[in-house]
Amino acid sequence: QYNYKTTMKLIKKSISAKDGSGSVTLLPQTPEDLWHTYNLLQTSDHVRCTTLRKVTKESSTGSVTSNKVRMNLTIEVTKVEFDKESLQVRISGPNSAESQHVRMGAFHTLTLELDRQFTIEKECWDAIF
Repeated sequence: QYNYKTTMKLIKKSISAKDGSGSVTLLPQTPEDLWHTYNLLQTSDHVRCTTLRKVTKESSTGSVTSNKVRMNLTIEVTKVEFDKESLQVRISGPNSAESQHVRMGAFHTLTLELDRQFTIEKECWDAIF
C-alpha cells in the first residue's frame, strides 16, 4: 500500500553539550518513524509544525467571516496519541509561542504525519544527544 523510504530524516539538530537542552527538526518517512516519535514525546516538550486553524474576523460593520489559515504553531505537549489506522501522531496542549492568529495558552491539537516536517524541543535530551 505504501512505498516506504529508508528512515526518518534529521533536518536540523541544535542541542547544548552543556545541559542537553535544545531541539531537533525531523521528517518522518515510514510508519515506524511516527511510532518512534510517539515514544520520544513527553509532557512538557514543545512541538512546532504547520497546522490549519479557523480564524474569524469581525469587520467594522459587524459582519463576521472565517477562513482556515495555514500557520506554524508551537504547543507544550500535554497529551500524545498514536493512530495506527491513519498513521498519525496527535499532540495536544496550549500554544506556547506568540502567534498572529492564536493567543498564548489557547489549546490546540497538532497532527504529525508522514513526509511532514516538525520540530521537538526538550529541556534535556538525556542519552540521545
